[in-house]
Amino acid sequence: MTDRKLNALVVDDEPAIAQLVEACLRHTNLWNVVFFTDSRDALEHYRKNYMSIDAVITDMMMPYLDGYELYKGVKSINPDAHVILMTGSYDEDKLAELQEKDRVSLFRKPFEMEDFRMFFTNFANITLEQK
Repeated sequence: MTDRKLNALVVDDEPAIAQLVEACLRHTNLWNVVFFTDSRDALEHYRKNYMSIDAVITDMMMPYLDGYELYKGVKSINPDAHVILMTGSYDEDKLAELQEKDRVSLFRKPFEMEDFRMFFTNFANITLEQK
């Protein structure tokens, strides 16, 4: 096993949620995290740093750019980007369309913290094995 960590870009317009996600990811000791509460700033950060970002973890319901628009922006920069969508409620047709696409995962809110940690630990371990 490697000591390498994955780099995550977390985007949620609710600062408390973004900080909670950041803390949970860091707790696994498998992730370095940067978070944004403004999706426009997050997309600009991604544009400048996409080569070093392993996953974009985003809420779906946000002002400015919602998760779907952020997804499209990320994919226009890097078609191979892995995007993980977090949502409690969103247009089910759009979610189904996104889930059919390559390298998109869905994590439903609200979630149990242990389920969250397990999902992202498994995701990190699989991704690190592929590198």
